[in-house]
Amino acid sequence: MPKSPALRSSLWGLNRARLLTAAIVLAVGALLRFTEAFPYAFGTFAMTVLGGATACLALPLAERRGVSLERIAWFQFGLDAVLITGIVTASGGPRSVFIPLYVLLVVASCFVLSGRGGLVIAGICSLLYVLPVLGRTIVPMLKVGAPSENTALEILTVFMNAGVLLAVAVVTGALAERYHELQQHMEDQRKHLSDLQAFRDLIFESVGS
Repeated sequence: MPKSPALRSSLWGLNRARLLTAAIVLAVGALLRFTEAFPYAFGTFAMTVLGGATACLALPLAERRGVSLERIAWFQFGLDAVLITGIVTASGGPRSVFIPLYVLLVVASCFVLSGRGGLVIAGICSLLYVLPVLGRTIVPMLKVGAPSENTALEILTVFMNAGVLLAVAVVTGALAERYHELQQHMEDQRKHLSDLQAFRDLIFESVGS
């Protein structure tokens, strides 16, 4: 996980990205609604998107209370996973056009929480994404609900998407670890160069004596 100054900068950057993403998602949903290509409950969808934008308040409020940045990061990524699941579920589940939001979340978590953290978030996203489909599929089989509306192809697509999220976490996590190693190496080199410059200045100052 990045050091505190870098982590804080990353979290605030993600807050801005979260607001921008919420605005884009809401605009796309409104456009689909206007063209009558959005056959789902737009009100629920809009409330979930606005909830994602409101979640940006968690960072400044938590910082005021002195909550550690690591806990804030885990809370925000977990909350994002839940909200994205709400958006996807409200916009058609396996037929939703907003499933790629999961990928963005997993990639961001790999760079902020390290590779293992990204894999954990990917696992949470996969589970949250699969559960609604499993619920609609298994419950009718137990004869305690309405018939399932998911076809075999849709169920297969859901599990393939969940697997892709885990694969993205593994690949991106490795790249993120390499990126952080390079950043640390560059920081060490800058410190070494600074020490050499200080030593050089000391030599020049001592020439007169």
